[in-house]
Amino acid sequence: MQDAYLRWHASDRAAIDEPRRYLGTVVTRLCLDRMKSARARREFYVGQWLPEPVVDDRHGSIAP
Repeated sequence: MQDAYLRWHASDRAAIDEPRRYLGTVVTRLCLDRMKSARARREFYVGQWLPEPVVDDRHGSIAP
């Protein structure tokens, strides 16, 4: 949200016909960029994967 606010603050608001649409577009593009960069960072996970939890049917809880 701070990035979107900074872009709004730095923009020429007189040239923006529909501020709500402008802000929606800015926030959407920032979110998509963030998701793409997060996906790129997750591709090379280094470390041990944790096992899936085992459900204990007797108690309906997750066994350690």
